[in-house]
Amino acid sequence: MTASLSWLAALVIFIPLMKTNVAAIRVTVWLASPVVLSLGFAAGYWLADRWFRDSHARFASLWLRPLVGCSIGGAAVFPFGPMLIVFGAFVGGTSSVILREAAQNLRHQPADDVDHPASSDSPGT
Repeated sequence: MTASLSWLAALVIFIPLMKTNVAAIRVTVWLASPVVLSLGFAAGYWLADRWFRDSHARFASLWLRPLVGCSIGGAAVFPFGPMLIVFGAFVGGTSSVILREAAQNLRHQPADDVDHPASSDSPGT
């Protein structure tokens, strides 16, 4: 939800400012777009950590992956047109969130009955 809101905010800001002929404003908007989007992804993760998990990670540590993902996504589509930066950054940020979630789930999976020798699979018990 927060990523969607930041994506919408980036579009609302990005489109009117791209119509200006001032190069400094255009470059600033191009560079700021992945940052704005990554803040939305990180805010969503931060809220989810606060509400649904026992870990309370710092915002800065949650912001790094979406920032990298949004920056890579934005840079990947830039050659096709600067207006696509927002879409590429959204895909890159979403990918970074999926990868982080997969990594967390792999870290917290229980072992395959190694610690429980008296399971129902054991012969003779």
